[in-house]
Amino acid sequence: MAGICKMCDQTLGRYNKSGYCRKHLGTANAQNPEWREKHRAGVLRKIKYDPEYKAQLAERARRIGSDPSTRAKRSETFRKGRYWELGNAAQEKGSDARKRAGRSIRERRLSWCPPHLREEYMWLMRSQRVPAAEARVMIEEQNELELARWRRSIGYVEEQKPDLADQVMAEIETGEERDPFLRALSAAVIAFSVSVDDIFSEAREVALVRPRQALALVMRRHGKRTTSDIAAHLHRSDHTSAINWLKRGEEIERKDKEFASAVALVADAWNHEVGSMAA
Repeated sequence: MAGICKMCDQTLGRYNKSGYCRKHLGTANAQNPEWREKHRAGVLRKIKYDPEYKAQLAERARRIGSDPSTRAKRSETFRKGRYWELGNAAQEKGSDARKRAGRSIRERRLSWCPPHLREEYMWLMRSQRVPAAEARVMIEEQNELELARWRRSIGYVEEQKPDLADQVMAEIETGEERDPFLRALSAAVIAFSVSVDDIFSEAREVALVRPRQALALVMRRHGKRTTSDIAAHLHRSDHTSAINWLKRGEEIERKDKEFASAVALVADAWNHEVGSMAA
């Protein structure tokens, strides 16, 4: 028995089972969630296994996207529908949409950070007030240390590097000053009236901390050294000391002209020969 289309007055054929005419069958299917999901899965399979079809879709998208009239229609539809009011920004604080957006943003921004060190990274910035760039360097160095321990645990033999502090002392004893750090170190000895042993010592007197701060500032600005590298050059095993030297040194440099002049002298030594300055 012939029927009538559910969306118009079109008479259907005897064998029609959908209840829709040809004109409205596509519209009806598009409103059916089950059909949409089935169609979506089929398109994705074709894109995955048919490079030519994928290229055709990409070209079609580029062509439509570059059409000024299409872009104008999309903008007008967006404005009329006020779609910005339906996004995450329009949701209440604590809503599921905002939580999902927050997790997504956090995951994207911290993709460089190993998952087990992310809480420590946030702690460094929030509790210790360490700048994000500095905290990232510290976390990356920490991860490298953990990887090194793991490599040793499985018997992986790494190339042994000479101890940096011993190397610096050996070069100083031989009078070698081609290295920019050694030139800066010599200038710090002159500028602050201290000895090399004083600078490398564990003593915390202000008179001995100042040259370390100056050297740390110069190494960071002119040598682009990491905090761990700065600490190693000044006979420290952790980068916490270097962070403190940099932070405090910048504060003093802004207020103390004499200290700022000494830093400039050390920086000049880093970039030039000490002998020419002494002359």
